[in-house]
Amino acid sequence: MKQILRNQAQREAFIGDCVLIIENQVKSQNGISGLAINNAYRMLNKLTPGATWQATEILVDDFAEKIEPYLREFTQKYSDYQQLPNFLESKAEIIAESFLQVTDAKVHQFDSSVLLTFYKTLRPFARKHVERAVPDIAFVLCKYLVTPAGIEPASAT
Repeated sequence: MKQILRNQAQREAFIGDCVLIIENQVKSQNGISGLAINNAYRMLNKLTPGATWQATEILVDDFAEKIEPYLREFTQKYSDYQQLPNFLESKAEIIAESFLQVTDAKVHQFDSSVLLTFYKTLRPFARKHVERAVPDIAFVLCKYLVTPAGIEPASAT
């Protein structure tokens, strides 16, 4: 992961894919809470264009560090990268909690008071949404980590 994030073109593409995961998670929300989340997200993007990208840029290196032990564990157990989404999904609670520890620690680095308000409003519900996103995160990781020989060993990332 670290190698990918050091390459600016790959970093930008990876962040773009992560932003798509976030947008898809927001769009998939339904019911009254889903309506509230969708409206808040639209307002955030209207008031602070690029806020999701900015937040992802700030957080991506720390997220990569948090997911690295699971990638290392995966490569020790499996050689078929197609199993990565199921493997990470089995660890979704732990991964979500570690990602949210990162966001909680870094939330004040955001340049947007709107983003900060949005985060504080939605934080109590975030864990279940991050857990649901873990398989999508795994598919994005596969996109960047898989070589013709299979998934890159964690030591190479």
